[in-house]
Amino acid sequence: MRPVPPRRFCRAVRRLDAEALAAF
Repeated sequence: MRPVPPRRFCRAVRRLDAEALAAF
């Protein structure tokens, strides 16, 4: 597994959360 930058990871998590909320 490659080290992922914290900022990028946070953005990915927020994006997934936003998509999940939109799905609901």
